[in-house]
Amino acid sequence: MKVYVTYVNPPIPQRSWDYQAHDDDTFDEGYCPVGRGATPVEAVLDLIYNTDELWPDSPSFELCSDVNPALWQAYCHLMGRMNAPSSVWSEHDVVVHIDLIADQLLKGSSNV
Repeated sequence: MKVYVTYVNPPIPQRSWDYQAHDDDTFDEGYCPVGRGATPVEAVLDLIYNTDELWPDSPSFELCSDVNPALWQAYCHLMGRMNAPSSVWSEHDVVVHIDLIADQLLKGSSNV
């Protein structure tokens, strides 16, 4: 998975769809999940949530970079970190952390 985020700025007054994230590996294959959001982070989060292969129903406690490399790569992109294998972050840790980031974003947007 190679996550790309673009600034779309659609011609509508609502700014909640300004950014679009997609997986460049699947972009030309007909099926391409797309994430949208008011910020690049929201767009990547939306992409992760909308890609069934990335988001496990029961995340394992094995290293995310080993058991779910696409989720690990998307998470690294989301966090602005290098996509190198981790000896610490389990798939469960990544899922919990992504949920915490999403909760913080939702709390922040409700205060506006």
